[in-house]
Amino acid sequence: MTEMNKDALDVWSAPFDFAVERGRTIEYAAATNDANPRHTSGELAPPVFAIVPVFQGMIDPLFTVVPDSLIPFVVHGEQDMVFHRPIEPGMKLVSRAKVTGYSSKRSGTTVSLRLETRTDGGDLVNEQWMVSFFRDQRPVAV
Repeated sequence: MTEMNKDALDVWSAPFDFAVERGRTIEYAAATNDANPRHTSGELAPPVFAIVPVFQGMIDPLFTVVPDSLIPFVVHGEQDMVFHRPIEPGMKLVSRAKVTGYSSKRSGTTVSLRLETRTDGGDLVNEQWMVSFFRDQRPVAV
């Protein structure tokens, strides 16, 4: 049976940096059919662009708790975002992530993550809570 590493729960990742580039925010707006002129011009990033700075950094904490063998079974479950300020091109962001818990049921296992993004000066930009679902997998804690 596959095992979860419960000792890695509630442990923040090392901070990871992200430089916000105007072109990338414009591309994101186009890819998500966002017609807001402040987003299409690159004045501000679209709100859901908030996932971009944290996406790569959440992988390590997730798979410190969840065994790598479950990677093929993961699907995105839910996501909540709380915005404290807009993301603007030129910002240097610093994020961190942690797995806050997991729960197994007959159909699979849900794993919850918390993500936090701040400016490089420490001001909170956004907080995110995300659930990954591992279909047909019911690992045990070690």
